[in-house]
Amino acid sequence: MTVDTNVVADNTAVEITFTPALPDYARYRLTMTGVLGAGGGAVMGPTEVIFTRLLGDANGDLRVRANDVGGVRSLVGVANPIDPTNPLHVRSDATCDGRVRANDVAGVRGEVGKDARLINDP
Repeated sequence: MTVDTNVVADNTAVEITFTPALPDYARYRLTMTGVLGAGGGAVMGPTEVIFTRLLGDANGDLRVRANDVGGVRSLVGVANPIDPTNPLHVRSDATCDGRVRANDVAGVRGEVGKDARLINDP
């Protein structure tokens, strides 16, 4: 596995890409050490993040339901390309191609019923 980072949003955020992509329907712990800001000083704030990968969970509530399908549908053509600093855009891009299109809606619709709320933290 390789991990790539890219500074975005005028040096205020970092985009992290895992290759291959992390498996779906799982919870992960990301620990960051030695993180430096644009000026070279240590970054203050959380150095550990627990997150869940759940394809289709557009609103981030750890479930895939009809409102996720509707939310993605509302972004078709609007989030084209997605804003990588907008979590709703990122979670709505089910195909991970940088855009929200009809095939993303279909992908989310196919995941309705998944619930990751009971997956234990790593």
